[in-house]
Amino acid sequence: MRVENGNNFQLYIFNFQTEYDYRRLVIYGKTQLILDQNYESYGISDFVSDDDFLRHHLFPTEASTIHWNAWLSRHPHKKEEWEQASKLLEAVRLGLSDYARTYLSEEAENQLLRRILETNALLTREAGPSPVRQLRSRWISYAGVAAAVALIIAGWAVFDKSRPHADRYRQLTESHAGLLDEKINTGSEPITVLLPDSSSVNLSPGSRISFSKSYGTAERVVYLSGGAEFDVTRNPAAPFLVYANEIVTRVLGTRFTVTAFESDRDITVRVATGKVSVYRNGALTGTEGKKGVQQELVLIPNQQAVFVKAVELFSKSLVPEPEVVIPSKKTQPSFVYNETPAGDVFADLQDAYGIEIVYDAEALSSCQLTASLSEESFEEKLDIICKSISAAHQVVDARIIITAKGCK
Repeated sequence: MRVENGNNFQLYIFNFQTEYDYRRLVIYGKTQLILDQNYESYGISDFVSDDDFLRHHLFPTEASTIHWNAWLSRHPHKKEEWEQASKLLEAVRLGLSDYARTYLSEEAENQLLRRILETNALLTREAGPSPVRQLRSRWISYAGVAAAVALIIAGWAVFDKSRPHADRYRQLTESHAGLLDEKINTGSEPITVLLPDSSSVNLSPGSRISFSKSYGTAERVVYLSGGAEFDVTRNPAAPFLVYANEIVTRVLGTRFTVTAFESDRDITVRVATGKVSVYRNGALTGTEGKKGVQQELVLIPNQQAVFVKAVELFSKSLVPEPEVVIPSKKTQPSFVYNETPAGDVFADLQDAYGIEIVYDAEALSSCQLTASLSEESFEEKLDIICKSISAAHQVVDARIIITAKGCK
């Protein structure tokens, strides 16, 4: 193969493993890439629908990596959309529907998920054992060297990429050296840390927390690595901020739990009482001021936010075991029913647990319940109610959606 344009170029020779590699032979330099698709007009949804984009993210090869790096270097104005498309694709793979829905309809998300599964199956078959080609024997020594270099580069890339995540706590606190008090739990049981404003922290084993020596005078800021449950003294004039790796949690006065061990793939914030807002630490994630990036999630009791570090995305859902959080001025329901309308039963659950329950009142108008549910958990209550009235339920964005045909 020759290129006669008078320019210098590099010829990359690959140990081809799939049909995709053969189609994507790359000559890179001042010469354009062979078979370079016109992605100039592509948006986020176009990228995730593209076969080559999909293949690269599911089964990246040396050829595809060089191709996309070269294309992005020539089209830097498309880099942000390309990266958002990468995150959208990963969100669909991980089932983060609330994020995916900002770009795709439910039908489009389901179609993309089917394509991901089909492409995965196809590429897995293509990457399986294949006959040795005569062409390959001529290149065997070059391929071996190239593979070794690629492994070294890939290993360094993984190591280099992981370092910032491992040092998040240090990054957050090093600029305040000498100005912070630090508490470390080296034991096997949680310890209680009392802050100057009487807020308390139940610090998990293997965790550490730092706060300013002048805490409470102008601001209430703590830095966390690991897990902790916070019971915050209310002070509207001084919001309480928890910096935990890539995210920030902001509250006025409430009880909540943050789990942010640096070795974990996720960061979780769970709310027991009150209301909190959770958002990225833009200075660490590089998303400050970027368009199309989730900016903030607001959580109420029995809700949780999970931040997936790999794709830097939030998802909101119910905590695994919701607890009764009924306001002190109200009386807790007995959860004992005798031919009680289903709508009243769901109203009791909604008031007691603070969880929104969506249902068709007209469809359930003739449904009644006779049962004692005082000892059951929230999930058990919900299962019994739905089975009794031939209904089904699902959790969507921390809400309960009830579907039913009605009762005769």
